[in-house]
Amino acid sequence: MKALNLFGWLILGLGLSLAGCGTPVNQPYEACDSGHACAGGTQCLQTSLPASAGFTGALCTNVCNQPADCLQDLQNYETICVNSQCYIQCPTGGYNCPYGTGCLQFSDQFGYPINLCTP
Repeated sequence: MKALNLFGWLILGLGLSLAGCGTPVNQPYEACDSGHACAGGTQCLQTSLPASAGFTGALCTNVCNQPADCLQDLQNYETICVNSQCYIQCPTGGYNCPYGTGCLQFSDQFGYPINLCTP
């Protein structure tokens, strides 16, 4: 009887410990790994930036044709459509990029210099 009781407690403990294990949810424009969920209706997509820009990987973003297609960040950072994906522009006035991202400068698809917050 005691063995069955102990087994029941072990099963209950295992179930409770796994209950807290869920898929991480990343904020819009934050770096993500394949299989992670993204908030705000964004998706975890591989970047469309050229590897020469200094960033490879994935972030929570949307496909776009113009800036109006991009989700505006809740903290009022301005977004821009670059290489058919949405990114946050680097803030002016010395503010840091949100969500642990950093400011990266490179040339966009038209050859114009641009500053983006990238993971």
